[in-house]
Amino acid sequence: MKKLILAMVLLLSCLLLTACGGPEATYKSAQDLLAKGKFSEAAAKFESIGSFEDASTLAIYCKACALCESGNFETGIAALEKLGEYKDTPMRITYYTARSWDNNSVGTTEFEWMEKAKSIYNENPLYLDSMNRMTALDERIVKAKEDLYNAAIQNGENGKYNVALDAFSRLKSVNYKDSNSCYTYYSIRRDEDNLASATKQDSFASVASAYNNMKGFLDSTNRAAALYVKADKIVADMYAQIAALIAEEKYADAENFLSSFGTYGNDQVTANYYTIAEKYLALHNYDAASAAFKKAGNFKNASKWAIYCETRHYEEKANYANEYSMIKVQTLYESIPGFEDSEERAAVLYQKRCIYFPDSVKSFNNGLARVEKDKKYGFVDTTGTLVIPCQWDDAGSFSEGLAQVEKDGKCGYIDTTGKLVIPCQWEYASSFSEGLAAVSKDGKYGFVDTTGKLVIPCKW
Repeated sequence: MKKLILAMVLLLSCLLLTACGGPEATYKSAQDLLAKGKFSEAAAKFESIGSFEDASTLAIYCKACALCESGNFETGIAALEKLGEYKDTPMRITYYTARSWDNNSVGTTEFEWMEKAKSIYNENPLYLDSMNRMTALDERIVKAKEDLYNAAIQNGENGKYNVALDAFSRLKSVNYKDSNSCYTYYSIRRDEDNLASATKQDSFASVASAYNNMKGFLDSTNRAAALYVKADKIVADMYAQIAALIAEEKYADAENFLSSFGTYGNDQVTANYYTIAEKYLALHNYDAASAAFKKAGNFKNASKWAIYCETRHYEEKANYANEYSMIKVQTLYESIPGFEDSEERAAVLYQKRCIYFPDSVKSFNNGLARVEKDKKYGFVDTTGTLVIPCQWDDAGSFSEGLAQVEKDGKCGYIDTTGKLVIPCQWEYASSFSEGLAAVSKDGKYGFVDTTGKLVIPCKW
């Protein structure tokens, strides 16, 4: 009887164990929960059967998925990465990475993150609900761009230019609508707002020009016109102030004003410099007049007046004990023949040179004239520059490219560079004429050619 009872107890135990299913049944039940996406419940069951099959690894896998599904993507993805290539772990990681960007961009205008999420979903479009999520993202991306664009317009109109420009910069990178033009337009609007403290016409004209380059975008044309009106007003006021300074004979102040005039509207600047120069000229302030005429550039005959006044200034300062300064002034007058009394003044200077330096004054020949200093002779060019040093005991005028010079009682010839081309060997030498010059030796005369060859012997 006892044996029968024991057998029945064993039988009941087996039946109970079968009913409970054991680890196999629990494993199967956990797999079903995993397939339904009930990750937390599946993880608990896998943990309850310990090391059965791969239950412990699946428990980790399910916990990681549960973390991701709850929105804790960073921790969940980190856990999945530790599982390596287990099951579909690599695809899960990619999927949840897209989900993280997807979730974090909800309710925002961060269309860039939405597009990144969409591109990842697209790598495995049939995995889980990737296709549905891609479709949903398409709608959200369109809305995000539109919302961002409208907000940028609003911020731009409210003067929040940096915020607006940041948004348009993002949108123009994907060629959304007219974002590129909007970016340029609101950049100019920002520059226009910064003109509040500007006082230079160039600042207004520069922004106006930028609007004009927008080719009528929005109200660019009207804004440009309004800015040019302001620039023109500044220009008119500046010219009025310059005219007042000139009328008050404050010529230096007027020049300072003109020097900082700027580029826009300065077409009358040269005319004003010309007027100031005329005022200086009337006061016989030739130095200031010359400088002002030079600033007048090509206005009327300003360049000739500049030379004339500069020459008058030099003439006033000329040292008549120094022939070089007289030659310089004379040459400057000769550079503007027929202008005012230049020719008469040049002639007077020449006459003075004849008086002060009767032995040295020679006409210019071959562009050079003889001068004397410390009882030595050299040559100056038409600018008054000493081009052949005063080193000869005597010298004649240039003729046919050569001039006779004397050194230590002997005569020879130099060319226009000052080079001695026919040695000093003659007692006397004349200027060249028709290729020949008279020379003497031992009291007899003959002729040499321009190479120095004695072509007619000294026998006369």
